[in-house]
Amino acid sequence: MKSFSYFAAAVGLSAIVQCAHAQSAPMPVFKEGDFWEYQLFDSWSNRMTSTFSRQVIGISGDFIRVSYDVREIAKTGEVGRPQQNEATLRADLNATSMSGSEKYEKLYYKWPLEPGKKWISQFKGDIAPATANAAPQVITTTLNVEVKGWEKLSTPAGEFNALKIVAKGNWTVSNSTLANGSGTFTATRWYSPDAKSDVQYNYEAYGADGAPLTKTRQVLSNVNFK
Repeated sequence: MKSFSYFAAAVGLSAIVQCAHAQSAPMPVFKEGDFWEYQLFDSWSNRMTSTFSRQVIGISGDFIRVSYDVREIAKTGEVGRPQQNEATLRADLNATSMSGSEKYEKLYYKWPLEPGKKWISQFKGDIAPATANAAPQVITTTLNVEVKGWEKLSTPAGEFNALKIVAKGNWTVSNSTLANGSGTFTATRWYSPDAKSDVQYNYEAYGADGAPLTKTRQVLSNVNFK
């Protein structure tokens, strides 16, 4: 009976470990040809303001090369001409910024993702002066990020199990005399391992006085992997 108890306990522990592993999301692995398309909305009016697609066109070590196709949508519903460009991104979906000679990491994701995980990321970036004689400015951003848990989301691209990640942040601009020289924001993303991307991203920004400013929503509308 004692040996059976030990066996049962071992099986139970194994099940817990496997369950915990299943609840985590590893860093995505991209391939050339991976394609995503998104719809962007102004959450104040719920109006679709643009669509954009992203496709992986090259991979080099820890970086991916992507092409973009952006189409603005007027209030009349007219779709504008495509604006195309390319960019090199980090394969871990994070980014870096520079302030002077210092490099800062923008840590949006801390792999592997799992419910309850928290981290803080602070970074700085230089702002180009508006005039030749303007004092140099630096924007400092602080993020407090928490992975809340798994949720099922329905999008135009289908249904996805996704991890809800909430980042509460604040920003300040040095040498700023403007009312909008500081503020706070909340960025909520739902990351799906199956999509290798956020399937929804909500962003809300607030002024120094707490007044709500920008409110946008980005939703995955199509995805295709090679």
